[in-house]
Amino acid sequence: MKTAILITSILLSSFISNAQKIKYKDLFVLLRAKNYKDGASFLKSYVVANPEHPNANYQMGLMLEIKVKELDLLKESDEIVARADSAVMYFDKAYTFITPKEVKKHDDDYYEFFKRRNLRSGKFEVILSDVQLDIENRKNALQTIKLDVSSINNIFNSSVSFYAQARTSYQHLRNTYLDELSLSLGAEDSTVRTIRSMVLQSDSALINYKKYKKLKESFDGGASELIIINKSFKEFAKEALNKPDFYANKVDLYNFSEWGTSQLESINDRKVFIEHLIEFDKSLKTIEDKIIKDSVDLTSEIFRKITLPVLKELKALDPESLLTDVYQYKISQLNYNSL
Repeated sequence: MKTAILITSILLSSFISNAQKIKYKDLFVLLRAKNYKDGASFLKSYVVANPEHPNANYQMGLMLEIKVKELDLLKESDEIVARADSAVMYFDKAYTFITPKEVKKHDDDYYEFFKRRNLRSGKFEVILSDVQLDIENRKNALQTIKLDVSSINNIFNSSVSFYAQARTSYQHLRNTYLDELSLSLGAEDSTVRTIRSMVLQSDSALINYKKYKKLKESFDGGASELIIINKSFKEFAKEALNKPDFYANKVDLYNFSEWGTSQLESINDRKVFIEHLIEFDKSLKTIEDKIIKDSVDLTSEIFRKITLPVLKELKALDPESLLTDVYQYKISQLNYNSL
């Protein structure tokens, strides 16, 4: 490490003192080490002075390719496209200027990376088609990045928007109903529509964020892994209204879809329960009419009413329900009148 730093210092001193006469073989030492921090300005100057230098154009493409991925995919999308276009331009020049003579002359330095055994001759050498294929692959990858950048902002913004809509739907439900029990018992058709929309909005937010996550990790090679925490909650949790930081590497999302699906199931169950409760109330009225009309002993029938599941469910839903007390009173009166 100390040796490398010393060599770099010597090279930089040499470059500064001979700014107009940069030797590419000396500059290449920095470029081979990908030391663009120190070598970028010298490489740019060299390419301006030598616009048809084959390897200098190739190295400019490589440097810009790396610098593309240093930019923020969301906040610097225009700059990413501009750098990608510049990199492609230099790769195009390199493709034109790199010839069989060029790779043969510099097979031990500039193109050493491409050296392999030639299956025909058996010699270790650089084959021009390998260099050309590398350039084509890099250009294709940069074009893909440009396409991704053009869509990734839409995908990210869709995720943020859908999640905000789900939060708004949830907040409306919290403002309308006291708790989950009152929601399940008092839900109207509009309430059900709101919950169904919230479920779809929450699912869409997560689907779009996962698409963004995949593109982002592909863009930077997994250097900044994104983590999604999909939190469950109950009982109109206030913290579910917290706004997540979608730009963070760890994003806390509340699972409105799971909660909404659970509420829809409860609403359906309560709907059936209410129907049973109405039938139960009607049956008590029928017994009352029989007692008044026929003066018959219906003690056994009344006892069966006391043991019906609907009363147990009512007590389970709300142990302190006044309705339970009312029904118990009605049953005791019926029992007394039937004697």
